[in-house]
Amino acid sequence: DGSPGVDAGGVRGMLDAKAQEEYVGLMCKFAPRDILAFLVASDGYSLERCLKAVTDAGVTPAAAYLLERMGATEEGMLMIRNDLAQKMGQLRESMALGGGVRERQEA
Repeated sequence: DGSPGVDAGGVRGMLDAKAQEEYVGLMCKFAPRDILAFLVASDGYSLERCLKAVTDAGVTPAAAYLLERMGATEEGMLMIRNDLAQKMGQLRESMALGGGVRERQEA
């Protein structure tokens, strides 16, 4: 991916809860792959507000982690399963379309 990543430990000590939540919102836009590491390494933020931000942004691993912290492990696992099923469906569709193109090119 080439992104420098997030030094969650360094940021964690400098931000209060509100700033951490704003930071999560920015990460949803600019560094969604780094959100989970930040959430795991940090504390003091509102689980509910951060859950809304990552859910709205479609960052499933972070949402599942927050749901687990909130005691909704089954809901988090269901979210991961549904996300995986959707991605598998997209992959199958992509493969089917690619196969159809090859068949037409060969004819």
